[in-house]
Amino acid sequence: MSLDVPSCVGIWAVNLQSSSSSTYHNHIVISRTDRTMILEAGESLREITHRARFNTDRPTLNIGTVCKQARMVQVHFYGLTLLDGGS
Repeated sequence: MSLDVPSCVGIWAVNLQSSSSSTYHNHIVISRTDRTMILEAGESLREITHRARFNTDRPTLNIGTVCKQARMVQVHFYGLTLLDGGS
């Protein structure tokens, strides 16, 4: 599988726990110079657009998980964004 992402400045694989426990990374976050994309891994990769609180209109500097992988933390130029696994 190949993925062509122009202007990519960072890629993170994240295992964000939800109601079903997964031992595999189930999200891919791609930071570009102009925006951030969140992809959910399943049978195929699909961009998640319903994560309204996640800042997708700017590049992401770093991604991590906290609270036993129940929440994702996005670090961007203007601050931090904390996302619940079920958001």
